[in-house]
Amino acid sequence: MSTAVERSMRARGDLDCFHEPFMYYYYLHLKRRAFPHFDADPAKPRTYEGVKATLLEAAEAGPVFFKDMSYYIFPLLTEDAAFADRLRHSFLIRDPLFSLVSYHGLDADFTSEEAGLELQWRHFDWLRCRSGESPPVIQAESVRADPLGSLRRYCEAVGLPFLEGALDWKANPIPQDWNEVSGWHGKVAATTGIRPVDQSALVVERKEKLSYLRSRPALRAYYDHHLPFYEKLKAFSLF
Repeated sequence: MSTAVERSMRARGDLDCFHEPFMYYYYLHLKRRAFPHFDADPAKPRTYEGVKATLLEAAEAGPVFFKDMSYYIFPLLTEDAAFADRLRHSFLIRDPLFSLVSYHGLDADFTSEEAGLELQWRHFDWLRCRSGESPPVIQAESVRADPLGSLRRYCEAVGLPFLEGALDWKANPIPQDWNEVSGWHGKVAATTGIRPVDQSALVVERKEKLSYLRSRPALRAYYDHHLPFYEKLKAFSLF
């Protein structure tokens, strides 16, 4: 879902978009682990400062949108308040029953940190405590249920004009930087937009995910750990 929302931001045509640029810092500079389905571009920067410089340089020419993971640079971001203040942070959350089972299907060895929700909450809470204001939080389930209304409200929250055409795009060619992680985005790459999901299909999907989770104790432990952080973020969601 995060990639689908990113795709809609690209389809607008008025933003310079980057796909998880700090992935290079986390996996290749810090070498936290070998990330599967990752064909790294040797020309891209791998240090924190190098990635940041690329984004800031692009921002000199016009507005930039990038989708990334909090755990890539948090809590490091707390030591770089000047950069944090240049960003308009927003948070997309998804029920961990769906997100973790989906993740596990592509990478059964992912870590608890990569599950993401704990550091996503700590990132959000740090920003909220610093400014006294809550950054926008949106639920993936809401986007799936009402793409048009959800993205309209999201754009209002982050100060972008809403462009209805951003809900439709061509399946090919896929964004160039997705080629580096094509194994993760095959389904989204084949889509032509975000469409409302059938609620009865979600009921069936939930049952399947629960069965999958119950049969894998280690994954269930990740779920139990991260669920409270998801609930905290959900309490702040715009819709």
